Amino acid sequence: MEHFKSVRVLKNDLEKKSLVLLGHLGDPSQNAILRLEKEPFPAEKELPENASELYFENDVFHRYHAQFSQASVNTVDAELIYPASQKHIQKYSKVNYGIHHETPELYEKVTRKYIESIPVEDIRWLYNVLEGLAEVDRFIYQDRDEAIGYSLRMDYGFDPKKDDMEKLHLLAICYRRDLKSLRDLTKEHLPLLKNIEKTAPAAIEKAYGVPADKIRAYIHYLPSYFHLHVHFTHINAESRTCQTERAHLLSSVIQNIELCGDYYQRAMLTVSVSEDETISRLLRDAQC
Repeated sequence: MEHFKSVRVLKNDLEKKSLVLLGHLGDPSQNAILRLEKEPFPAEKELPENASELYFENDVFHRYHAQFSQASVNTVDAELIYPASQKHIQKYSKVNYGIHHETPELYEKVTRKYIESIPVEDIRWLYNVLEGLAEVDRFIYQDRDEAIGYSLRMDYGFDPKKDDMEKLHLLAICYRRDLKSLRDLTKEHLPLLKNIEKTAPAAIEKAYGVPADKIRAYIHYLPSYFHLHVHFTHINAESRTCQTERAHLLSSVIQNIELCGDYYQRAMLTVSVSEDETISRLLRDAQC
C-alpha cells in the first residue's frame, strides 16, 4: 500500500467516513483502487489525550475540532484492489440514482425483457453457492425443500469475527430458480415466504444471539441480481440497502399477497436505479 499513487477520487462518503481512490502502484497501465474507512471508536470510558479547538457554540451546544494521540481512535481500515478492472472501478465509484415508477405494463414491456436477456453465466456464482460448490463456510442454515427451501448465508460485507452485531447482514437465497424478483410472487409462494420469515430469524438468533425483534427482513426491488433472495440486517443499521424506494419489508410483502394474491402483478412499484445501468436507460426511454 505504501507504493500506491493516487490519480483521482472515485467516491467520498461523508456518512460512512470512507474514501475510495483510483491510482496505481507505479505502473499507470495497471489500475489499483484503495478504499479507506474510519474504524469504529473503541468502547472505552476514559477520553484519550487530545488537543481540541472550539469552533461552534450556541446555548448548551458546543462543537470542537479534536485530535487524539491514541492510535486506536485514529485507525483506518484500508483495502487495496489490484489489479482493478473497469467493473471494479464502476462498482466503487460514486453512483447517481434516479426514480422510476414501474407500472405492470412497463414491467412487461421493459423490465421482464431485460431480465430475460441476462445470461445465466452472470449468476453462475450464485448457483455455485446454492449447489454447495463455493462459500460453504458462509452458510449458517439450509432448508433443502424444493418448494419452500432456501440457504441462509452471510453477506460479503459482514464478518462476525470482527464486526459488531449491528453490522449483521445475511441473505436467504431461495433454491427455486423460477423466481427472479418481487414481481413473480403470488399466493402460491406464501409457504416459501412464511418459512423464511419464521425460520431465518430463529437461525440468526441461534448463531449470533440477535433476537427476532432486532432483525429487519426485506426484499429489494429492483434487486442487484435476479434470483429471489431476502435480506436480514440489524434494526439499528443505517444503510442504503434498506431505503424506502428499494426495500420491501418481508412482513408487508406477505400481507399484501394475503390481501390480493396477484398484488405484485397489479401494483405500480417505485424503483431507484443507478443512472449508469442499462435498465435505467430502458425505463427512461420507454416513458418518453
